[in-house]
Amino acid sequence: MKPILSALSDWADLQHVAEGLFEGASRWRVDGLLSPAKAVFMAALIQRLGATTLVLTYSSDQAERLYGDLSTLLTSPGED
Repeated sequence: MKPILSALSDWADLQHVAEGLFEGASRWRVDGLLSPAKAVFMAALIQRLGATTLVLTYSSDQAERLYGDLSTLLTSPGED
């Protein structure tokens, strides 16, 4: 899945958030993304930042779905 994330590296919104975090913003809130797009956006951002990231969600169900999606997007085939 990493090629998909690499293809998003030129996405203007992703660049804007990443630059804000690189410049010292300690947190950033992103609203308005549909559920599948949230995971893709966050995975691309996490890959770009290369840092440990804390993601807060509104429910444990959302957290479980997001964890599964992020695990799939950020893990290369053959990795555990």
